[in-house]
Amino acid sequence: MVISLKCPDCGADIQLDNDREFGFCMYCGTKVLITRENNADDFLESVRKLLNAGLNNEAKDCAKKECEVHPTSYKAHLVRYICGEKTELQVAQKLAPQEDAELLEQAIKKNQELDAWKAKNPHSLERDSVLTEIETLKGLIRSEQKFNNGMPSFLMARDSKMKIQKYEERIAQLERWYNEIPGLIAQRKRLENEISVNKNRLKERI
Repeated sequence: MVISLKCPDCGADIQLDNDREFGFCMYCGTKVLITRENNADDFLESVRKLLNAGLNNEAKDCAKKECEVHPTSYKAHLVRYICGEKTELQVAQKLAPQEDAELLEQAIKKNQELDAWKAKNPHSLERDSVLTEIETLKGLIRSEQKFNNGMPSFLMARDSKMKIQKYEERIAQLERWYNEIPGLIAQRKRLENEISVNKNRLKERI
């Protein structure tokens, strides 16, 4: 059986044999995956089973193939977002039906909040690594002081004074950071949990 499709690369109208798994565009030579008559239903049935089984990578691959043939498939892009492709969220929003618009707006907002949190807190949240850096800096201060034979700060070389001041400022910054870590971890977990809840609600729309 011959079916009509659009080439995903050049957009030309093409006709291919539905009995094959793929064909080639006669205009640009692009390989085109061929779907069956009930492809949309088959895709949704397959992807639901994969998602319910926790096979997110397989569901994502299935959705990618669907997008190659049907670039405007809202649910295919939505599956890709749910399975970890965050960039697909913007595409899904543009294609979304009205009843899903609010959930997608919430998803975008929460992801933006998490991105902002990461940009503001690029440092490690491991308290042990912070303590290790503090101890290293204290060791450097002791080395500078030893190098200057324990002289009082007003007699030290200018270069040594600047180094010690820099180390002390960094230690003060790390100590503040050390005390803030538990609260920052709680913020991140809250945002990640809200995104996860939102994804589960979107998954119910598949």
